[in-house]
Amino acid sequence: MRHSRVWALALVSLALAFRLTLALGFPNDEPDDAKVYAQLAHNLVTAGVYSAEDTPPLTPTYVRVPGYPAFIAIVYRAFGADNNTAVRVVQACVDTLTCGLLGALVMVWAPRSWSHRRRVRAALVALALGAACPFVAIYVTTILTETLATALGVLVLLLASLAGRRAGGAAEFGGVLPSGLPRSRTLWAATGLTGGVMTLVRPESGLYVAAVGILLLVTSWRWAGRVGVGIREWWRRVLVCGFALSLGFALALAPWTIRNAIVFHTFQPLNPRSLSMPGVRRVGLRRLGAVVDRSSALRRAGAVRSRS
Repeated sequence: MRHSRVWALALVSLALAFRLTLALGFPNDEPDDAKVYAQLAHNLVTAGVYSAEDTPPLTPTYVRVPGYPAFIAIVYRAFGADNNTAVRVVQACVDTLTCGLLGALVMVWAPRSWSHRRRVRAALVALALGAACPFVAIYVTTILTETLATALGVLVLLLASLAGRRAGGAAEFGGVLPSGLPRSRTLWAATGLTGGVMTLVRPESGLYVAAVGILLLVTSWRWAGRVGVGIREWWRRVLVCGFALSLGFALALAPWTIRNAIVFHTFQPLNPRSLSMPGVRRVGLRRLGAVVDRSSALRRAGAVRSRS
């Protein structure tokens, strides 16, 4: 056990060092989406308005879901406005946490017939693979949603796996559960809430919650067949757990949906497909990024003149 902890600590340290090296040594501000996200976060911090405008008046918008800009705004608030270096460092820490979540996911899915030592070894292998994988780690260098969305996605899978096993799937799949888990409906609600937050980071992530709903149907059906309950009891379990999952998802989307209904008098739980406001001609991302880039340059130039 002691050696396993040493290996885990070493792998986490290497994962963090790798990501910090990428974040600090190879920063990338070129993606046009990154400039839009940074502008939204800047306006949130400096003016308290969710707007992509670079000059007053700052017109509110809903063309981008608020999850990732809010994440950037929190970092800006803690470490200084427009501090993208701090955003990259925080993303390096988040992606390192994702590696740990992968190890926990393997522990949950490990067959019950395996010894504890074998399960720990499998988790360490998953942690090592995640730590060394460059395909997700490279995104810590940019101001884009991938790092945060990946972490939330793995957390959704972990919570859904725990919920399925807590509801009766452990014996079916041979998984091993930690002691002291909450009730299955609580875990399903937490899964839906996390899936909703992930959807506010990347709108297509709602598909994760749909996949989790399928998992709920499958695990409940297998549980019903194993213990010999009728179709009525199966439906009751599906409805209760499905309601908890849906409630968590709806609670995550509710503030954004209510804000759009009050400000724009429209039902808009996500962002429009055209990425433009009603009655506004769609602006290409490259052009919008160029406008934001020019605005940032002018703002820096003004700050230099004011100091001089």
